[in-house]
Amino acid sequence: ETCNSIDDDCDGTTDEGVQTTFYADADNDTYGSAGVTTSACSAPVGYVSNSTDCNDASSTVYPGATETCNSFDDDCDGSTDEGVQATFFADADNDTYGDLATTISACTAPAGYVSNSTDCNDAVASVHPGANETCNSVDDDCDGSTDEGVQTTFYIDADNDNYGSATTTILACSVPAGYSVNSMDCDNFNASIYPSAIELCYNFIDDNCNGLINEGCGNLIPGDDIYSSVSVPVANQYGTGVQPSTVLNLNLSTDSPESAAIGSDLWVLVTPTSNAIRISLSGSTSVQDDNEISIYGYQSGMIGTMIPLLVEDAVQPNNLGISTDGGNEVLVTDQLIAGVPIWVCIRNTNGLPGVCRLQIANLQASQSDIGPYTQYTGTYSNVCQNFKVKFRPKAIGYIVHRLENSDVNSNTSWLYTIPSGSGTVASTVCQLGKLVPANLTANSMTYYFKVDVNYSLKDAYGTDHLVIANGAVSGAVGLNPEADLFLRSTDQCPVYKSVAGSIATNRSVCGSSNYNWSFTQTMPSPSPFDVTVSGTSTSRILPISVIPGIAQNQVYDVKVRARHLNNVDYTNWGSYKCLRTIASAGMPLEIDLEQRLNSEAIVYPNPNGGEVFILVNYDRRDYSQCQLYNQTGQLVKSWNLTDEQSEFRLNDELASGIYQIRLTGSGKTQLLRLIIAK
Repeated sequence: ETCNSIDDDCDGTTDEGVQTTFYADADNDTYGSAGVTTSACSAPVGYVSNSTDCNDASSTVYPGATETCNSFDDDCDGSTDEGVQATFFADADNDTYGDLATTISACTAPAGYVSNSTDCNDAVASVHPGANETCNSVDDDCDGSTDEGVQTTFYIDADNDNYGSATTTILACSVPAGYSVNSMDCDNFNASIYPSAIELCYNFIDDNCNGLINEGCGNLIPGDDIYSSVSVPVANQYGTGVQPSTVLNLNLSTDSPESAAIGSDLWVLVTPTSNAIRISLSGSTSVQDDNEISIYGYQSGMIGTMIPLLVEDAVQPNNLGISTDGGNEVLVTDQLIAGVPIWVCIRNTNGLPGVCRLQIANLQASQSDIGPYTQYTGTYSNVCQNFKVKFRPKAIGYIVHRLENSDVNSNTSWLYTIPSGSGTVASTVCQLGKLVPANLTANSMTYYFKVDVNYSLKDAYGTDHLVIANGAVSGAVGLNPEADLFLRSTDQCPVYKSVAGSIATNRSVCGSSNYNWSFTQTMPSPSPFDVTVSGTSTSRILPISVIPGIAQNQVYDVKVRARHLNNVDYTNWGSYKCLRTIASAGMPLEIDLEQRLNSEAIVYPNPNGGEVFILVNYDRRDYSQCQLYNQTGQLVKSWNLTDEQSEFRLNDELASGIYQIRLTGSGKTQLLRLIIAK
């Protein structure tokens, strides 16, 4: 059967099973509607072979058509207006500017929406781009800045006198607390100083900020009031170098209110470089004046009547002492603080002021001056060398502080006064051992010192005043290790010592108060305890009889250290050495001295029964291992040494014969012979 409008198979039906379904295309857009179909061999007029039209009543709606924003699915893809809608932004305050946070997509702007998102506050209609900026702490024009160009400048008013200073300003809409609308104050830390204030006399301050001081007041001279106090030259050190002086005319001065005492006075401002100072005043030669020196603590701002820290008025015209003029005075003190200014008031006390001469000089402390004694390396090789401090004229003594660390204010661990020596000039030199203990360690050490200076100076009357200039410089001193300290060789094994005899160290240690000895018995029976004995003087000799438990026929390991003269510090212990006492009737111990091959160490007992042997007279710090070899060179026993080990157990494991003991460590080797005889 073929589709030809003929019953090809004579079954009474034409074109059955071979016709095609066609779809109505009512809008002639070549896309058919699945709702209206017909079967035929070829497309009838008004029909097409597809059924993809989603609106057969509109020729602009079909698959592939251009989507337009019209609320229709123009391209029959199941979506309406996709990709062609615009974004609109909520305009809640109806100022025609939208809120970026609230959006909608549509073809045209819905009611309450606009096409821009530039509003920074959609709840206030007066806030939007282009609005006028007002001073209200709000960003009215949405430019990211608040109150720009409309704030007022206000000025800090630190003293609350309603007048400000241009040193600190702030921009604001209204006056903040602590600020003023003007910058006219000339002293923003004094509430009594401001424009229109009353100008006071004799305070040398511009009270009313008009640029003039004490206008309308009588004639004033520099120093006549504390506010006009003058700076005068001060000698760095009394007794050496330039000693400047200043002429003071008390005839031209008045009685200032800051001093409670009555009399013409002049004020001097001084900043001492030491805690100790000397102030000398020479009275007038033309009148019988009587003067006074006072020291006051420095203050700032307005000052009323003050109480002096110190007053010197030892000389009067009718009571001169050693002075030749009743107006002379000398004040000496160590109660100041270096770098902190003071006022010095020179006052006439008897109504006869004249022309005086003032001299002020610091009294300096000292410091380490060890260059010549260390070849300018700053490091000593032993404590017997000399330590020196810097010379200070007029000094009567030097006090050396050994400090805990490099901080000049750290605690003093030892204080030593250098002996005065002969003559009238105080000595600046002492032995380093007076200050620090000897260095018997393996490393260099560093100490720090400051140096006070004692002065004894007379006032104008002739009374002596002792003052101390406190050390203000921390000086470093290096100290290298020095020679070992131990039992002298003539007292060491194999020498036999009588218990009635004495022993001594191999050398003296400078700066020591005595020597501290330690004895550990190793024969005839080892003791687990050390016996410590201290010498009673600086002598390095110790009578053997003072050793507790000492007796004939004994062997000890001996070490010694020196105690510093401060009776607190000790040196490290020196090396162990062997001490032995002679047996009864002067017979030596039965120890075979021929056993030593190349060492002074001793094996005991030897010959040995094979249970245990003891090593004496060896420095345990030099060796780390003890090895035992038989006659064939085979290693049969080995021990790792500890600081306290002198006993070595064999546990009856070895056969009779001759063995070699080998001590090794620190680049050293010692060989000993051991005889096992069972």
